[in-house]
Amino acid sequence: SATSTAYVLLQDNAEDASSPEQIAVEPSSSADTHSFATTRRFAEALDRLDDDEELLREQMQFFLNDGPSLITLATRAIASNNGKDLQIASHRLKNLCATFDDNETASQWGEVETASVAESPDSAALAAESAIVGTQILLAAVHDYLSPEL
Repeated sequence: SATSTAYVLLQDNAEDASSPEQIAVEPSSSADTHSFATTRRFAEALDRLDDDEELLREQMQFFLNDGPSLITLATRAIASNNGKDLQIASHRLKNLCATFDDNETASQWGEVETASVAESPDSAALAAESAIVGTQILLAAVHDYLSPEL
């Protein structure tokens, strides 16, 4: 039987921004699901890279390394009403999600970025809720794709 490990993401605890709480995102436990669903999900990204799977895996590893800290930065920026940090985090997350063809989540991060520039913290916070969930799902899918190597 295959064992699966949870990919742990950090999200700020609303009551205490200095202590982020961990959120476990379980990758798929089925080898069949991994081989079909995750490969299909990233087919367009791989195609854009001229089928260079090594380069795709490098980009995925960067996303796994940077994504959780960028989510934390965005969450803390919202909590402290720091538009500059929110703009930076949301812009980077928008581009990272677009790299893997998650256009819905990229668009949501674009809304967060626009709201941060317009100094609209309520709109930014609302848009960020969905964007964070979408990013966590994408992080889990990337982790699942790379899981044979991790």
